[in-house]
Amino acid sequence: MKYILLVAMLFGAVLTAAQSTIAPSTPGQISSLTVSWTEATPNCSSFNLYRGTKAGGEDYTKPLVTVSGAAFKWTDSSVLPGSPYCYTVTAVAGGMESAPSNEVCGQAPVPPSPPVAKIASP
Repeated sequence: MKYILLVAMLFGAVLTAAQSTIAPSTPGQISSLTVSWTEATPNCSSFNLYRGTKAGGEDYTKPLVTVSGAAFKWTDSSVLPGSPYCYTVTAVAGGMESAPSNEVCGQAPVPPSPPVAKIASP
């Protein structure tokens, strides 16, 4: 029992130290947000990303996406321009999932209005 508790405590410490950041996507991909994070302890088999549309609104019953433990960023291309999104990341190792990372929120960029052609009248 002490061994199991020790493993859970170590795993918990690894997970709460994870960091997340959010940044606008590159030009030309105006309907996406990129979420990146750092891994506090190596050997995670994967990361689960959770998304909500308001702070604290992530649905933890099913991850939005699961990415490889070698990945440290993911681009969400299913966002709506001008809409707010909040993300958390969990680490998965040894069949156990960590507590969520700190939450990061951002707004999907709004595309610029297309130029309007002006036609001079005669």
